[in-house]
Order: sequence, then structure tokens, then C-alpha cells
Amino acid sequence: MKFLRTIYKVDVYNLTYEQLLKQGLYEGNESNLRGILLRIEKVELADEQNEATLVISKYRSNEGSIAVKITLQYRDNNWKVVDHVTLKES
Repeated sequence: MKFLRTIYKVDVYNLTYEQLLKQGLYEGNESNLRGILLRIEKVELADEQNEATLVISKYRSNEGSIAVKITLQYRDNNWKVVDHVTLKES
């Protein structure tokens, strides 16, 4: 979250969808959230501690949503994407 705030100069909230609605972070009706909703849906850690697989979705009210499965490996003191697959797009 700090990365997004620092690099992109955006407000970042660690809230559920329902909490976003309570904060009034929508435009018009409740299905039109302001900004982009990123959601980590699943995290799987491999037996080896240097690999993880995440299922992540992104939603933006006027553009729809996308879900991806990303495999990360920890190499040279950094996490790197080694594989990614689009699971769904709407």
C-alpha cells in the first residue's frame, strides 16, 4: 500500500466492499465505486519458501473486471513474476 501511495500518489484503503460503501466511496449508485478495487482472493505458498501463487482481481466500474493467477519467485532479494494467467475477464 505504501508503494502505491508513494509512486502513484493515490489514496489507498484497506477496506471490504461493504466498508467502501459505508465510507461513501462510490458515485451515483453503489455499483459505481470510485477508483479501482484490487482484491487478493487467494494466496498459496509453495513448500519452498521462495515461491507463491496469488489469485488477484481488479474491478473498475466503467471498465469491468479481470482476475489473474500470478506465480511469484523470490530471487536476488526481490519478488519476480514468473508466470501469469488470465482467469476471467468481463
